[in-house]
Amino acid sequence: MSEMQSRRRFIRLTVAGASALPLAGLVGTAHAQAKVDPNSPQAKGLQYVVDATKAPGRKDPKHFCDNCALYTAKGPNEGACSAFAGGLVAAKGWCAAWAPMPAKK
Repeated sequence: MSEMQSRRRFIRLTVAGASALPLAGLVGTAHAQAKVDPNSPQAKGLQYVVDATKAPGRKDPKHFCDNCALYTAKGPNEGACSAFAGGLVAAKGWCAAWAPMPAKK
């Protein structure tokens, strides 16, 4: 994937994630901590899978939810993901919104 295609993909995914934020406020805090249903339209759109080894769109075998910049650890097996408005995803899952962690200084 070229740098320009990657940038465009990032912008599309950012816009999609940002458009979901107003909906998160309508649903309440309890829903924000619900597990993401892999069969939901949003999860299917982002190709989310609970087991990253079964993700056909995953290019790098090192990419998992728990090493994505959008992931916030909650427990050993799951954490909140900003791509899903804070919904809980599997630590060893994957989706097309995967983004590298910022470089440490």
